[in-house]
Amino acid sequence: NNINHVIEVSLMLKIIKLVFLMLIASYLIFFLMMEFKKSHKINMFWITIDVLFLTATLLFIRKLLIKII
Repeated sequence: NNINHVIEVSLMLKIIKLVFLMLIASYLIFFLMMEFKKSHKINMFWITIDVLFLTATLLFIRKLLIKII
């Protein structure tokens, strides 16, 4: 029983680390896209893709958290 608890905790930490890395990655991608758009004309197409990408990322994180809890 104690071993199972240790495994659960390590799994939680791994998932939290993964979620944290995903958040950092999504913000980096978003930032890079914003920088790219500054050097070009702002296009509604790119804005839509950004919004969809961020929404998908957040939904995925929420799904992961629901599975954990």
